[in-house]
Amino acid sequence: MSWGYWGIVGALVILVSLTLACVTLSASRGTRQFSPDGERVEETDTTVEHAGGGHRQAA
Repeated sequence: MSWGYWGIVGALVILVSLTLACVTLSASRGTRQFSPDGERVEETDTTVEHAGGGHRQAA
């Protein structure tokens, strides 16, 4: 194989590894919450409640 092919293979390996690293890092962050001044706020278990008693559904 020529140097051009090895360059393409190397670039693809680097791109795939960077993509996996970014996905892994973003998934490991979880659902941490930060206050407006940048300090970490303790993780809380929040529940989402639906406002109103209607039975409307989005299209």
